This record gives sequence, C-alpha cells and structure tokens, in this order.
Amino acid sequence: MNDNEYLLPLTNDFVFKKLFTSNTLFLLDFLNSFFETVDFPLLKSIEILNPEILPDSKEYKTGVLDLNAEDEKGNLLFVEVQNYYDPHFGNRILYYSAGLLRKSLIKGEDYSRMRKVISLSILDFQLFSHEDFISHYKILNKKQPNFPLTDRLEIFILELKKWKDSEILPLHFKNWLQLFFIRSKTDMATKFIPKDHPALTMALEELEKISGNREYQNIYEMRMKAEMDHASRLI
Repeated sequence: MNDNEYLLPLTNDFVFKKLFTSNTLFLLDFLNSFFETVDFPLLKSIEILNPEILPDSKEYKTGVLDLNAEDEKGNLLFVEVQNYYDPHFGNRILYYSAGLLRKSLIKGEDYSRMRKVISLSILDFQLFSHEDFISHYKILNKKQPNFPLTDRLEIFILELKKWKDSEILPLHFKNWLQLFFIRSKTDMATKFIPKDHPALTMALEELEKISGNREYQNIYEMRMKAEMDHASRLI
C-alpha cells in the first residue's frame, strides 16, 4: 500500500462511499449514466442521507457501508457495492429495501404516501449463472406482467465480473464502469477516459487523493480484512 502508483479499488465499500460522498455530483452522474442504460427516468438532483463514515466504530468493521439518498421526487435510493459472495444476498437486499419502505411512512400515514425505493447493488462477483450483467426486479404478476402489484420497489443488480468491454453500452455509463476496474495510475492512462466528462475527471482526481491518504489506506486494509473474515464464515 506504499506504492504511489497504486489506486484503492472502487469495489471496496469504504472507498466507494468515501468517493461518492465527497461530491454529490459524482453519485448523480453515475446513477444517471446507469439509469440511461436501463431506460429508467433520470434524476435532476440528489441528496445523500447518510454521508457519515465512522471508521472507529465496531459496526463499521462488520456492517454494510451503504449509501442512502433521496431524489427530487422524494424517491429513496439504496446503493451499495459488495465484493464477496453471500448466499443470502437476495434476502438481505429485500430486508434493507423493506426497511426503507417502512421508514418512508410516518406512523398512521396513508399508504398512498409511501415513497418509492430504488435499490442498486454493484457486485464484484457472479451471483447468477445467466449472462446478463444487469438484472432488474419488480413485483409483477407472473402471468400478467403488465399488472404489477406495486411500483414502490425496484431492485437493480450489476455484476461487474460479467461485463465485457466490447459490450455495446452508452459511452457515459461505460466510462463510469471503467473506473471500477482501475487499479493504478497506469490504468488511468491506458483506459479511455474522455476529457469532456468533467464529473468523471473530478472523480478520478478524488480517487487519487483518497488512495494517497495513509489513514484511508489503513481503513481500507482493516475493511478488507473484516470482509474476508466475514466471507470465510459464509463458506
């Protein structure tokens, strides 16, 4: 971790949250690049609801460092990155999403005021055996999919291991995807990062700063050890 050439991986949840809470523009630009790809309504603005990172807490060492945000329509967004396989992953995502749905209503409030929850999980492992690297889930009628039970919950899962650089994607999203695979300044020089993408250019600069910070390097290593210990208990 002493090599100035090395960049901390964005697939680590601490690095992910540190980068995307450093500037709201980064998260807004990344999410809109993804939503454009999956033909989902774009966001005009976003507010991060849990920007704090508490590296000294016991919960930090073992908990989920997720991002909770709210868009201009009041929709709630749950964004996370995970780099180890969890056989109960689907149940966990449903649990977190249901928690946000529950919190979106004040006790006694009418159910019509329930806000929509949009969940995005970025995985650095293969979860499903099918080839699609983006999965989209809604609560639908199996025989009549045009008649959903509710539109208050949508879950997206992005499996990085399945992405191929040759895949046809909007350039905006493809550029952001490349950031998850950059591990060094040499990678930065060889990956196609256009100069006319200011949010991504600033994000790269911020990732360099995070990677060069000794305290953050130590937190990253502590977090990785905790994740590996947790993953080994799941085997």
